[in-house]
Amino acid sequence: MSPPARGSRARKPCAAVAFRARGGVAVDPGWAALNTGLLHAVPARPWSSLRSTFMFRVHLGGSVVQRRADESVLDALLRGGVDVPFSCRKGSCQTCLLRAVEGDPGSRSTRGLHPALVESGHFKPCVSRPAGDLVLAPADLSRRPVRAVLAERHLLCPGVVRLRLELETAMHWVPGQHVRVHHPGGAVRPYAITSVGEEDWFLELHVRLIEGGLVSGWLTRGLAVGESFMLEGPLGSATWSPAEAERPLLLVGEGIGVPALAGIGRAALRGGHAGLVLVSTVHPDRVACAVRDSLASLVAAAPEQVKWTTRVRSEEETQDVFLRTARAAMAEAATLAPLTGWTVVTQGESDVVEAVRIAAVEAGVPRAHIIAEPYASAHPEKPQDDPKLAGIRPDPELWEALGDGRLLREVLEDFYGRVYEDERLAPFFHNVTKQRAVDKQYAFLRDLFSGSRDYFGLKPFNAHHWMVISDELFDYREALFEECVRRAGLPEAFIGRWNALHELFRREIVKDRARGMIVDGREVLHEGYAEEELAMDCVCDGCGTEMRAGTLGRMHRRTGQLFCGACQGRPSDA
Repeated sequence: MSPPARGSRARKPCAAVAFRARGGVAVDPGWAALNTGLLHAVPARPWSSLRSTFMFRVHLGGSVVQRRADESVLDALLRGGVDVPFSCRKGSCQTCLLRAVEGDPGSRSTRGLHPALVESGHFKPCVSRPAGDLVLAPADLSRRPVRAVLAERHLLCPGVVRLRLELETAMHWVPGQHVRVHHPGGAVRPYAITSVGEEDWFLELHVRLIEGGLVSGWLTRGLAVGESFMLEGPLGSATWSPAEAERPLLLVGEGIGVPALAGIGRAALRGGHAGLVLVSTVHPDRVACAVRDSLASLVAAAPEQVKWTTRVRSEEETQDVFLRTARAAMAEAATLAPLTGWTVVTQGESDVVEAVRIAAVEAGVPRAHIIAEPYASAHPEKPQDDPKLAGIRPDPELWEALGDGRLLREVLEDFYGRVYEDERLAPFFHNVTKQRAVDKQYAFLRDLFSGSRDYFGLKPFNAHHWMVISDELFDYREALFEECVRRAGLPEAFIGRWNALHELFRREIVKDRARGMIVDGREVLHEGYAEEELAMDCVCDGCGTEMRAGTLGRMHRRTGQLFCGACQGRPSDA
């Protein structure tokens, strides 16, 4: 692009404007909020006088119902022909519970609900008359706490106990799922289910004592047999499916996560799994008893069908042991059947699950057949961009296969061309040109593949900090990217290596809520507005008015949009 003529003013859109932050942290501009694609939300705009009878809209499962101000959400849905369960219509029975994804249903509609349900957006539509639009989803009653009684506690090995719980409310669970245990003081922790519902009367958990841990100390030492507590569940989806029955099954895990994996194997065999079951584990010596007992029960269920290898690791071994174990498991599986035909299952600590995913993708296991779920952390995980980036070695072979960048740019042009037409991915790039997205990703990948080390843009976590991205959406994006790579003709031997590089940063990208940017080692939330002094002329993102260099504007900290004083920080409807 040619520079502007001398004496003219460059009128740039604010997504590309340079500015001086006043009391705030500068962010990479040009991002907008995510529409998850779960439900279709129509942007609210002023209603015309012809719509005076119906003032608000309610969205549920693809249906859009117009609601009068004097009727409840339930009445509007029923009048609109939406089939929702209900009974008392007075807020007592909670049969009609729904979940608000967008909009405020009002405080009256949440009275009497458990705090966990209120926190997750649940409300009673029969007594809800909100002064605005709502986007709704079906209730997720797995979040409704139920009472459990500790029936038995057994010490398996030092620091690991087996709990058997009797539930006061019927619950159907399968191994691979987990429950969230409520401590009387309010703390909540997830624990994997190790028992098979069809075989075991009790819901069984294995709990490792963490010194100083509030909940683990209470469960292993403080809670008395016969006492009760609350839990939520079952939750999670890292479970065996009958659709996998003919494929060989590879279970990879570590330590206290092994009993849950053994439960998945038992459930698969009970469900008619016909393929080979290969188990590969590593564990510290202190939990050897728990690992040995759970694997023995799995092998006893089908001794001719189950093979397992395990090794003891020292407490001093680093995270690399998980990746070595996972790669060894893939190599062993490859001697028995092509890896493209395997289903890989893992769950446990985040480091373990990440290593198994990387090894499986690198080895060519289809993403659709990688079933993985890390245990949820009680606290947000600290991003590991810096050590991960520092540990990546240049790949001159891959860079040469990419034509020293020519094929890389071809892949990215194809990929982002499709992204900008994709209704699920395009919202992430609001106010970002396709060429800018291509150039930034090219610079990042060239830096890693060639070893040029001249990329100075945002690292993966900060570039995605505000984006709410699920594992499913991450896989959706990666499948689209892999299609573009294959269409460009990159040799198969290099595709797994490229995929594994993307997989390395899944933990920095996938999250269930927006995070702040990491600035000087601190997480800084970027919501609301900051006053900015412009370093060049630009155009207001709200009304299009020209804003002169040196004047003040208001910048949204997350999106980077800049607005003039007349807009008062609010984009116009135009």
